[in-house]
Amino acid sequence: MDIPCINTLIVEEDLVSRTLLQELLEHYGPVQIAENCDAALDVVRRAIEISEHCALVCLDAMQLGMDGQQTIAKIRAMELDKGILPASGAKIIITAAALSDREAILATYAGLCDACLVKPVTKANLEPVLARWGWATDSGPPLMRILIAEDDPTSRAILRKFLEDAPGMDLVEAEDGQSAWLLLEKGLLPDLCIIDNLMPNLSGLELLEKMRQDIRLRDVPVIFCTSVSDRATVASAAKLNIRAYLLKPIVPDAVLEKVESLRKEIGAAHERRRKHRLK
Repeated sequence: MDIPCINTLIVEEDLVSRTLLQELLEHYGPVQIAENCDAALDVVRRAIEISEHCALVCLDAMQLGMDGQQTIAKIRAMELDKGILPASGAKIIITAAALSDREAILATYAGLCDACLVKPVTKANLEPVLARWGWATDSGPPLMRILIAEDDPTSRAILRKFLEDAPGMDLVEAEDGQSAWLLLEKGLLPDLCIIDNLMPNLSGLELLEKMRQDIRLRDVPVIFCTSVSDRATVASAAKLNIRAYLLKPIVPDAVLEKVESLRKEIGAAHERRRKHRLK
């Protein structure tokens, strides 16, 4: 089997857990170890400086503590400072001691981590996660993280239903523009945003303007999916570099066509990175 080459960083102070993870991940490529978050940030910084940034970071939840969100945000900031866009940034797995911990972590780190695994991490629970990200020969399409900003529950449910049915979709939902912006401010780096325009607190256009003014988010692809069709709104959205402008009522096939087109771009980028590492 053609095994992808993944540069991995493991942040774990427990020797047994660290050894188990290392043995699993060395099969995919070089593994570096850090025993705390400060050391992890140093490893990430050095790796980026020599153009060998970490494709995967495994963080122990117990070590993250109160600084967990800040640690992940710093990793994302270092990547973006070197021109590494969200679609090409490190995938972050947080490891939890128990199933109940996993639920709490998913709530705390919504939009920040890419997966949460319960210890002990085994081949059986690790490989499906790696496969979702295109890190296996027969894994199918790469995982695509999509932020849906939509205040109408029915429209949000429709988008969720047919996107969940498509393989490799990781959905994050926000009930209005302000909620979406708070997730982005916390460190969420989606591969794609699907945004309504007429939302309370912060409209779709206002959200988009904020994103384009932020170096972390200015290149994130956006699909506008809205009932607003006046010329001024369409022109304003176009100036903010949207990838598609789709009118409601939502037509699943039209949305999926645009999403799949963008997914192919992400998959091509992943393949270029893989070939570069194998040189």
